[in-house]
Amino acid sequence: MLRSGRQAEFSATILAVTGAAVVSLGGVTVAASHDALATASAPSSPAPATHFRTAALLKLPGRLARDVYTAASITADYLYSLRDLDPKSASYEDAIAACHDRGAQRLLQLCFQNGGIYIKLGQHIAMLDHLLPEVYVQTMRNNLLDKCPVSSWKAVSRTIREDLGREWNEMFEHMERIPVASASLAQVHKATDKATGRKLAVKVQHEDLRETSSVDLMAIEGLVKFVRWLAPEADYTWLTREANENLPRELDFRIEAENAMMCKQMVDSSKALRGRVDVPEVDLARTSARVLTMEWIDGVSVSDKAGLKALGCNPKGLARVIATCFSEMIYKFGNVHADPHMANMLVR
Repeated sequence: MLRSGRQAEFSATILAVTGAAVVSLGGVTVAASHDALATASAPSSPAPATHFRTAALLKLPGRLARDVYTAASITADYLYSLRDLDPKSASYEDAIAACHDRGAQRLLQLCFQNGGIYIKLGQHIAMLDHLLPEVYVQTMRNNLLDKCPVSSWKAVSRTIREDLGREWNEMFEHMERIPVASASLAQVHKATDKATGRKLAVKVQHEDLRETSSVDLMAIEGLVKFVRWLAPEADYTWLTREANENLPRELDFRIEAENAMMCKQMVDSSKALRGRVDVPEVDLARTSARVLTMEWIDGVSVSDKAGLKALGCNPKGLARVIATCFSEMIYKFGNVHADPHMANMLVR
């Protein structure tokens, strides 16, 4: 998602035009009939330098130690605090509430310390209020949705050089060193095309994620199984299955680029959406597994009432365009923008 001033994550930004205004629906994660997309049109990424991969792997023992300590602490707290208590008693309710509080804080600390996919999983937990104890959901929601790591400019320029084979200033006239948005897996920098002066959004993956993610996932899966063994009622193995399936795809920005181009093709082929909804163009020549370059688009958040009013946007018309867009995706195209929350919508 390429948006100014907010977290950026997943695929593309959709723009819907209603009268004097344009709406932006960001984060095009494609779901439904097409689960995997070809990536032949995107350039392959060179392997990162060996010493950076080694440096990343050297961090793993400390990360694993924090995993084990956190899981053991949370589990032991529940087992010890709830021992010999009647599950129907008020004492049990008080004790388990206190365990939830302490467990949520320990998990939050682990997410911050290990970063990367841990923050991603924490953000996922923040959306599971229908499945998990409320204190876990609220703790993650209040602390992780808008607080993400920021990679250094040195790391960003190194990733661009490794993946695209050139220095950033060989491809861009200017590139802002401070990101306009950062998320759990990547951050977005505003840049200017060297040849045309066109504004671009360059999404760069946080360094070392690719090298550590597979081991992190195995560690998390092992710990979840260990917790289930100690407390069979606490079975969250479905969470690791979902992460194992989706994370590798999210870490390959070429798939994201293909999703964005497919979405643009769908919108442009629709009489109901053409001219009212737009998708920013992908710059494939400057896109790789860890770098995604797209057209920059300015806009106002769909939840910014004052901004929408200043644009002269008719809320009913805006809602009608969004509803039409998703109806066409579901019933006509069979590929759906799967993350349509308000933070992913812009209006211009």
